[in-house]
Amino acid sequence: MSTRTVKPELVKTLRDWSKRWPGTSNLGFDPETREPAIFSIGAERKQVSRIPWVREGDTLTILSTPTRFSEAAVTAATARYNKIGEQRKAYEMAAADQIRTAEAELLDAWRAYRNPGGRSIDALRRDILTAERNIRQVEDALAAQIYKDREHVKYGEGSSIYMPPMPVARRGVPLVSVSL
Repeated sequence: MSTRTVKPELVKTLRDWSKRWPGTSNLGFDPETREPAIFSIGAERKQVSRIPWVREGDTLTILSTPTRFSEAAVTAATARYNKIGEQRKAYEMAAADQIRTAEAELLDAWRAYRNPGGRSIDALRRDILTAERNIRQVEDALAAQIYKDREHVKYGEGSSIYMPPMPVARRGVPLVSVSL
């Protein structure tokens, strides 16, 4: 064991603890909870404080095997999943009007092309291409908002798009107040 020590009042966060841990004799793990612990300096090794782990569960894991988790954890995971689904639907509803407007402009451009009424065919074609580009831009903006974590997966000579059921960054469910 090393002979270096750190003053317990200097270690407040897990980052502080992890910077000093391997080479400091008064930092270790709580024997019962295995959480990072700060011990007193001196011959009597007494625990001064500890840094609790952030306890989270994966929403999809909890929902796929609900019998392994407490009812409170399943309820928290269900609430998280439903909240993300509601937000996704809200984005889709907000963008639906934009898509309808862009599609109506494309239909109007095609109607004008079929009945030129004295306008230049080149200008009418340009209107169609502009309307199609606007639809693509609206759809791309919507996809970027809703499917942020989508990935292009290549395998052999094939490929596919993987769209996770919920964003990876929001899958964690805090379980500190929920008993497992």
